[in-house]
Amino acid sequence: MIKALAHDQEGKAVVFLGITDKNVEKLREGMPIHVDLRDFNEELEARILIIHGATEEALEETLIGDGKVSVGTVTRDKPLSLRDELIASVDALLNVVERIDGLEDLVERTQKAVNLMR
Repeated sequence: MIKALAHDQEGKAVVFLGITDKNVEKLREGMPIHVDLRDFNEELEARILIIHGATEEALEETLIGDGKVSVGTVTRDKPLSLRDELIASVDALLNVVERIDGLEDLVERTQKAVNLMR
């Protein structure tokens, strides 16, 4: 991966992130790319986290399921319907619950209910 900082004609900063085929392979394997913005300016105390998913819903499930963000902080190009929002939230919850031993029956019953809603 390469990183570069430039400025446009108006003086606005433009950050370039160039990823390689190997980076794409790692993203597809579930390994995110971290970019610390302090690499460009020490005053920028933030990081960029690049993830991969086949769909926006898969990306949301990754973010919400891993506890990186809450449902309210996920933004999309197109708003979800209430039904789709509910399904995305339940899918994310199931992603977390599946990791807890002894809840397999609850997960299975909930997945069946969600599948009926789809």
